[in-house]
Amino acid sequence: MTNRKLKQTKWGKWLLYKRLGLELAKNVATRGGTIIIADKNDATETVNELIKESNNINIFYEFVDFASFKSVRAFAQELKTKYSKLDILVNNAGVGSGLGKTEDDLETTMQINYFSHFLLTHLLLDILIKAPHSRIVFSSSAAAYVTNLNKDNLKCCSNQNMFLRKIFSYSNSKVALALMSKSLAEKLKGTQVTCYAHHPGLVKTNIFKSTPIKGIWFLPVLILWTCAWLWGKDTDSGIQTMLHLITAD
Repeated sequence: MTNRKLKQTKWGKWLLYKRLGLELAKNVATRGGTIIIADKNDATETVNELIKESNNINIFYEFVDFASFKSVRAFAQELKTKYSKLDILVNNAGVGSGLGKTEDDLETTMQINYFSHFLLTHLLLDILIKAPHSRIVFSSSAAAYVTNLNKDNLKCCSNQNMFLRKIFSYSNSKVALALMSKSLAEKLKGTQVTCYAHHPGLVKTNIFKSTPIKGIWFLPVLILWTCAWLWGKDTDSGIQTMLHLITAD
C-alpha cells in the first residue's frame, strides 16, 4: 500500500482536489491504491469515468467547501472515520480572487487558499504519521515573490487599501503556503512525513474563473489569460512537478 515506484502496483491512500489534482488522479489511477477526490462541486460523474478508464474501483468523491472551517472539520472527521492512515495529501485547492468574507469572517481567497489547507493538514496529521513515508504537497506559486504579507494583514480583512488587497490577496496566500510547508517540515523532523511546496508554472486551468474582469482587474487578468492560453502548460505538463514529488524515491 505504500510502494510509490512508477509502475502499476498498489499504492496507498491519496487525497486530491480538483483542477490539477484531478489531472493527477487520472495519471495515477491505474497504479492502484485508494484515491479520494475532494471538492465542493459534485465529482461523482468524473469519479465514475476514472474508475471505468483505470479499472481501479477504489476512487471516491468527498464533499468539502474550503470557504467553511465547519465543512473542513467535518470532512477531516469523515476521512479519519473511514481510514486509519493517509499516504499522500495534495493541497492544491485554490481561487484566483475573492475579497468577500466567509462565514468564518476571513477574506475568501486567504481562507480557501491557505487557512483551510492549514486546518485540514493539521487535522489529518495523525493519520499521515501512521503511514510509512507519507508526503504532503502544497501548490504554491511564483506569485509568492510579489507579496506584502505581514501579521497585520494576514487575515486580509483589515483596513488595508482595497487596491492592494486585490493585488496581493492571491500572492499572500501562496507565500503563506510556502512558509507553512517549510515550518511543517521542521516540525515533522523525526517522523516519516515529508513536506513540499511547488510552483506548477503557468497552466491552463480555470483558477481565475472567479476573478471579475472589470475595474483594476481587467487588464492584468486579460494579460494573464492571454499568456496562459498562448504559452501556458496543459494540465498534463502542469502536474509533472507534483508527480515527481509524490513518486520519487
